[in-house]
Amino acid sequence: MTKTRCCLRLLTLLALFANEVGAQTAVYKYVDEKGQVVYTDQPPTDTAGKVETLEIEPSNLSVPPAITAREKPASGSNKAATADYQTTITQPADGETIPVGPGNFSVTARLSPPLGANERVQLLVDGLPIGQPQRQPQWELSNVFRGEHTLVVERHKGADQVVHRSSPSVVYVLRPSVR
Repeated sequence: MTKTRCCLRLLTLLALFANEVGAQTAVYKYVDEKGQVVYTDQPPTDTAGKVETLEIEPSNLSVPPAITAREKPASGSNKAATADYQTTITQPADGETIPVGPGNFSVTARLSPPLGANERVQLLVDGLPIGQPQRQPQWELSNVFRGEHTLVVERHKGADQVVHRSSPSVVYVLRPSVR
């Protein structure tokens, strides 16, 4: 391995380590008495040559959104408020079998009335949300495991207020097994 490649690896590791710690630290570059280029996070004390200070910029990090508990649609007392909504899974049909293949299929829902300006829909497969709430009541699923799966579409108002849910729809995915 060449000296330059070794130094670049060390510099990269130092940059990554500095970002993991969360503090922006300086990296010092100098040539030692043997003529070797040295990168270090400690300022050298015994060098007569020129010392260069390199500032490592923080990497582009993204923080995932916080997971919030979902509100269940109100039952009983708010029946009149939710009676106006209809959310129905139209594709695949309840009880449908997805033929042998890679486990890919589409899910489509019918909403009445249409979504309002601050409303979104969310697909749940076996109780787990698929993607983020969205404006279109269509989803393309891929690589779904074989077996029985329950699909539900939720209608959200605002951030995470569930105002209506479809009836559960069960599908069966056939996939070849590897032995």
